[in-house]
This record gives sequence, structure tokens and C-alpha cells, in this order.
Amino acid sequence: MTKIAEPVVQLLFLILSIFAAVLPAGAYVNYEAWTSLFLTNVINGFIAGLYLFSRFILRKKTTLEKLQRAMLLFIIYSCLPVFVIVSNPVARILSIICFAGAFAVFILKNIDSRDAESFSELKIRGRVLFSILLLLFGLGFLVRGANVIYQYAVGMSTITDMLVSISDIIISIIWWVVGVGLIRKKAFGESNVLPCYLQASLLFIGLIVFLVLNPLVIDAAIDFEAVIVIAVMGLFFFVPTIILLRNKKG
Repeated sequence: MTKIAEPVVQLLFLILSIFAAVLPAGAYVNYEAWTSLFLTNVINGFIAGLYLFSRFILRKKTTLEKLQRAMLLFIIYSCLPVFVIVSNPVARILSIICFAGAFAVFILKNIDSRDAESFSELKIRGRVLFSILLLLFGLGFLVRGANVIYQYAVGMSTITDMLVSISDIIISIIWWVVGVGLIRKKAFGESNVLPCYLQASLLFIGLIVFLVLNPLVIDAAIDFEAVIVIAVMGLFFFVPTIILLRNKKG
């Protein structure tokens, strides 16, 4: 079932990203939301297209399974803001289908996991290190997300920031379950530690590109300090991703 549903969900996400990106500003709840989400959808579309291309390149290689799970997490993270902020009914329908479909396929993949022992040879220090990074960043995003939601409730934050924070909370909970599972040598942790790092790397890469290109949309100066901060934070995911990819068999 997942063999058919997964590529369909990923293709629909590509269509959603392109469709939402070409919609006029009037299709969004406000202009501020459009300036934030327009470019985000462009970046999401590029990542989705690049991913679909990589499926044909990797095909039967075992690394593809990890990339597939990472893309499902990326879709889960990305669809909520589109559903709420874009008023176009087609975009809303596509976003809920992509969100629900990606979540369902991700769960089904873990119910029928065939590569849970991929990282069983990791030494305990490696397990603790990779787990701690997920747990710490997950906790940080959970706290920040809760704070932003509170700020939105009292009128001190935008709807875009609030929705992104909800996405942060959802994905952080998954990071926590994976981090704890990896330390305890559980199948869910074993199977999803690399996908979590891949997904986080995609998010940080996308955010860096957003910070660099967004000033071109809103005619403002590039915030180089923010770019540097995000790039440094991203290293905590980029480096472990490379290490885990080298450790991965096949």
C-alpha cells in the first residue's frame, strides 16, 4: 500500500508547493503571510522536485528508505501553515491530503519496518550523542513554540509564526520519541534517527535560503547575523547526518 501511496503524496506535495507559490497575495490571509509563505513554497517545491529526482537515481539503494522517511517528516512539517494561511480551497484540500497522507505512510512504514537494525552497531557514546542533540533541540523548539503560541494568544505574534511553532512542536515530539528510542535500542529510534537528521538538515537549508532570498521579495537588506546563526545551528544536524550516512550499511 505504501509503495503506491508514498509517491502519490510526494507528487501532490510538489504540486501543492508550486500551486501555492503562484497564487496571488490576495489568496493569503494577509500580505505579511504571503511574503513569508510565497518563498517558502518555492523552496519546498524545489526540495520536493529534487527529492523525486533522487528517487530515480537511488532506486533500490538502502539510503533511499531513510530519505523517504525524511521527506515524509518534511511534508508533515510544511503543510499546516498552507492549510490555514492560504484561503484557496484547492490549496487547503491538497495540504490536508498531503499532511494526513504523509503521517499515515510514516506510521505504516514504522509498523512494517524492515531496517530497524541499520544502526545497531553504534556504540553507546554515539547513541547518546545523536539522541542528546535531538532531545535538546526538540526541547528548545517545544519551549519556543509554546511561547510563540502564547504570544499569539495575547496579540504579540503573527499567525505565520504561531503556525510554524505548531509545526515545530509536532516534529519535536517525533524527535523526542526517536531520541529516547535510539538510546533504548528500540526499532522506532533505530529506523528514524537518520531521517530526523535529514529532515532537520532540509529545514535549516531551506531557512538559510529563505533568509538570503526573502529580502529580494520584500525589498529589504539581508540579515547576515541571522544567516550565520542559523548556519551554525544547522551544523549540529549537517555533521551528524554525514556521520550517520557513512555509518549506514549499503
